[in-house]
Amino acid sequence: MQPREELTQLLTKAFEAARESGALPIENIPEIALERPRDEGHGDWACTAALRCAKEAKKQENPQAFLAEKEEEYTEMFANPYQAAQYGYIDDVIEPRNTRFRICRGLAQLATKRQSLPAKKHGCMPM
Repeated sequence: MQPREELTQLLTKAFEAARESGALPIENIPEIALERPRDEGHGDWACTAALRCAKEAKKQENPQAFLAEKEEEYTEMFANPYQAAQYGYIDDVIEPRNTRFRICRGLAQLATKRQSLPAKKHGCMPM
């Protein structure tokens, strides 16, 4: 199976699951079109499904409340350091009240550190 087809199937399943759970209140799952972005800095694949879902969101009775609710859900699920730590993206979450203590402890550990470089194995030959 080609990567494009596999990604399309995964996205379709994700949309169906979100619709069935009530997290995505749309009637029809939008057609998913995957393509390579023009700028390589934008990732490997681009998808138009988010824009099509936004059109569905505008059809809601109160789009502002709907978008505020979805923004709060996103913040709760993804925009916190504990989720990143859970997946191993960061090593530790430092609470603001512990910041000064952690910095002082790290600097104290580095105060006695000496860098020892390995001896030269090969020098420049005289010419």
